[in-house]
Amino acid sequence: MTLGEARFSLGAGAGTKATADHSHALHTGRATAPPQRTLRLDLLFGATALTLFFLVHISKKPVAEWRRWSASLAVLERIRQVVRLRSGGKMRCSTTNEHPSQRQSLQTTTRMLRDSQPRAATCTPPRTATPSLGARKFKPVQFYTQNCRGLKTDSSLTELIHVAQWRDAFASCLQETWRPQDHEELCDLEGGHTFIGVGQAHNSAGRGSQGVGILLSPSATRAWHLAKTRYGRSHLVNDLGPRVLAVTLTLQETATKRAADVFLVSAYAPTSAHSEGDWDAYYDSLSAALARCPPKAIAIIGSDTNACLGTGEGERDDEKFDEGYEVVGRFGSTRINDSGRRLRVYLETHQLCALTSFFPKKNYSTWTHPCSRLGYQLDHFLVFRKDLRRFRDAGSMAGQLIDSDHRALRASLDCKEPKKKKLNRDARQTLSRLDHTRL
Repeated sequence: MTLGEARFSLGAGAGTKATADHSHALHTGRATAPPQRTLRLDLLFGATALTLFFLVHISKKPVAEWRRWSASLAVLERIRQVVRLRSGGKMRCSTTNEHPSQRQSLQTTTRMLRDSQPRAATCTPPRTATPSLGARKFKPVQFYTQNCRGLKTDSSLTELIHVAQWRDAFASCLQETWRPQDHEELCDLEGGHTFIGVGQAHNSAGRGSQGVGILLSPSATRAWHLAKTRYGRSHLVNDLGPRVLAVTLTLQETATKRAADVFLVSAYAPTSAHSEGDWDAYYDSLSAALARCPPKAIAIIGSDTNACLGTGEGERDDEKFDEGYEVVGRFGSTRINDSGRRLRVYLETHQLCALTSFFPKKNYSTWTHPCSRLGYQLDHFLVFRKDLRRFRDAGSMAGQLIDSDHRALRASLDCKEPKKKKLNRDARQTLSRLDHTRL
């Protein structure tokens, strides 16, 4: 049977059935919907069924496309049933002679119409599976990165800690800290935070230059110590100069509850005024840091790239996101320069991608030119392509961690923070902690 014959048979059959139902209602004395309205619904049902047949067997559209059409098909079938049950052909909310089953059927149809509204299709990586009814929902781990434009004083570091606590930041990558110490580890800061940084000991500029750091929350500090216990060493990469710093954290996967290592890197690229030798030294340091990444670890690079990457070309289907996509997604600023082209080659060589370009946002610019007031997307989160599905969201946020000319970026990783270990006390220690004042 051809498509035209199927359409004719569906329409003719539906019209004959609608006329028969109307004549039966006249003999029985029960009013039903007019045959014209029922005929229109049957024709619409047949057209939707043919469209679903075309999508599945001919055009081979993505699975998400024909799932929405099949949901619409089920809703139309429910509407046909409810319209035939209504008297006078009107969809009234309640009547005095209405049967309870009819009212429940209308409520079910309304709920199906609300749930079957098609959502805007994006090019974001597919979400994780919806947990069961008894499953517990875990909050993703939040990572931040921002160019601080100076973090030399203790007051600015205290302000940064307060904002990080308010934003529930697990770990923050910081660029342009301008701190004069070559290597720095500040433990037991306010609230249990830890600051790790590298900088230039002899600064020629008066205000300072370069320098990167990583701020760890109390949970991230426990994850750092847990990584030390697992590998027998600190797993801290702070000997590659004032532009690259890396640290290993041990988290817990949400689904399998196994240990998951995160290799967190804070990097600050040279500006367009620097020479080719500075750019080569920066990329060599970044490559040396990635070479020390533990096996099967999730690498997260929070970087001020000082480069415009542009956007990816072409459209991609949501269901075909496993492999074959480019290093840059289709979301972000379309501006690209020579530094961005060089960074694209580096990402392609090391199997990396710009995480922030795969999620749609209202605003993509992270730095505004002081003269032209044009926005540029210079800051990025860079991750391995194989780990792209592990992230729920990434992009620029409407705010900052500290006052600067750059906006902050946030990335949500689908992992859990390490739990606090309970101290095993013996009976003597337990008795010594009891309060005997009331005895």
